[in-house]
Amino acid sequence: MNRCMPPQGDLLNSSDSESPDGGSSGTCTDSHPPTDTSSKCAYVLQAVACAHGIDIRALRAARRCSAPVAFARQIAMYLAHVSCGLTLTQVGRGFGRDRTTVAHACQVVEDRRDTPDTDLALDYLEAAIVEWFGAVRMRQAACAASASSR
Repeated sequence: MNRCMPPQGDLLNSSDSESPDGGSSGTCTDSHPPTDTSSKCAYVLQAVACAHGIDIRALRAARRCSAPVAFARQIAMYLAHVSCGLTLTQVGRGFGRDRTTVAHACQVVEDRRDTPDTDLALDYLEAAIVEWFGAVRMRQAACAASASSR
């Protein structure tokens, strides 16, 4: 599997339910909207895994790991908090970590932003995440408008 693909398919289109015959029914309903906390965390993890060339399973691992993987995970937690507007508690739940671990991760990443290369890389990742979720919100608005016009 290409680790640079959106998690579990294309979340922009995941709000289309499938009909019993396997085709899309054309509706915009889904029991797991792509903007819930776990989906946001999953997307951020995928984006960071791709950007750092790290297998997403390593980022999701419950145990300690190498310094590059740990820092990538900290970046993902930071971006979920900053770019997605999730609370530290929500990020902790999304990553299977305690909120104090998320707070530490955010502090570590903020401290590393003093390095121009790290700051630029984080700016690009943050912009990509914000842009992607903007597209998700536009899709949801279109679905809501479509549903209300019926």
